[in-house]
Amino acid sequence: MSNTKIRATILDIPGIDRYEIIKSVMSRFNTAIEHSFFLEATALIESLICDILESRIGELTQDSVEFGTL
Repeated sequence: MSNTKIRATILDIPGIDRYEIIKSVMSRFNTAIEHSFFLEATALIESLICDILESRIGELTQDSVEFGTL
């Protein structure tokens, strides 16, 4: 079994779908903040930022980009 990760690029997901994903994450983020689940809110935003940065860097460099895990 291959350990290769497959990342969707901006060309793979239509703009309206990307918008809906971001909208859903922001809704969950706001709910987490309202209920004082600050760690969950931080994880949601960190994940969203990381995904956007990875995708954008990959598009600019035309190379596979993975920040990996700590």
